[in-house]
Amino acid sequence: MSEKSKQQTVLVVDADPIVRRYVTQVLGEEGFTVLQASDQTDAVEVATNSARPIDLMIAELHLPSCRATELARTLAASFPCMQTLVMSSLYRRIVRCQDTPKARWLTKPFSPEALQRRVKRLLAQAVCAVPQAGIYPQCLPT
Repeated sequence: MSEKSKQQTVLVVDADPIVRRYVTQVLGEEGFTVLQASDQTDAVEVATNSARPIDLMIAELHLPSCRATELARTLAASFPCMQTLVMSSLYRRIVRCQDTPKARWLTKPFSPEALQRRVKRLLAQAVCAVPQAGIYPQCLPT
């Protein structure tokens, strides 16, 4: 468990409670703060009420009320530095969405190790600048 992971918050969004518990357990053991939501409405509420910014959203591509990429665009208004990891068992049929450039993909099923590696690599790719004079932080490549 790294000191950096203790400071990072991950939002897991999936209609399947088994998937949410699995991802939460795997990332929780790595020291991440993990929040859970079952759909778009729940995700927006959980994220809005979070005491910490959302660093990463991991979401099933096909949520009950929208696609994960749509949810990512919605949350990006409040969390511009949030990274997105989209889960799907249909990866080979997915065409990368050009309007969600930060979205990355993870094919189901996946091992705990594969999830941990993917999350750590994704979170290491961007950092946020410290806000100055009321300017909202922007994402900067590392």
